[in-house]
Amino acid sequence: MTTQEQVKDVVSQVLADKADKGGIKRVVWIGAGGSNGGNYPAQYFMEHEATQVVSSSYTSNEFVHATPAYVNENTLAVVVSMRGTKETIVAAQVAKDHGASTIAIYVDESGLTEVCDYKIQYDSLAVDESCMGRTNSAVVTMIAMEL
Repeated sequence: MTTQEQVKDVVSQVLADKADKGGIKRVVWIGAGGSNGGNYPAQYFMEHEATQVVSSSYTSNEFVHATPAYVNENTLAVVVSMRGTKETIVAAQVAKDHGASTIAIYVDESGLTEVCDYKIQYDSLAVDESCMGRTNSAVVTMIAMEL
């Protein structure tokens, strides 16, 4: 399965799971450091193109300590971490505790992939000379386009 096919499949599952609850109204992009930086293209795309879903971006620590009041069962939390940064795992759990659906975007399996409802693996340019189409920023932008 290609990355695009996997993204389409996961987003379709999320939307189907939330259909009877009013659908996805908000998406939050969460990560720490460079992982959070990779969320910028998706956030920018959503801010300028989305008409049905409101988008926000948070550092993992910010999300944990100042969780937006609107995070609920109509929220999708896309949580990015190469190897499961501790505060990012906590952020994913906080999102779930508020009823959000969670997607882990990751390089290596970790506590993050255990906490999240769905997971999509990406390739990191920090590790090798990976294809740009499988980096975290590419994967999250594909998710944004599917919403």
